[in-house]
Amino acid sequence: MFYKPGTMNKQYIRLIADLKQNIVQSRCAAARLANKEQLLYFKTGKMISQKIASEKWGIKIVEQIADDLQKQLPGL
Repeated sequence: MFYKPGTMNKQYIRLIADLKQNIVQSRCAAARLANKEQLLYFKTGKMISQKIASEKWGIKIVEQIADDLQKQLPGL
């Protein structure tokens, strides 16, 4: 048995600390990636909104942009 109930050896305590550190680091990395993706969508929406306003395009342009992007990036 690696450890006996009521006692924990240093190796087991270190293992738990290392696992905890890996989990916390992984959660932070996942949060950073999620934030990065959200920022991409925000920038895309802002870019489209500004272009629509400056060019005085109608609301149908969003559908056209979506169609054209689908052609350029199938499966988007």
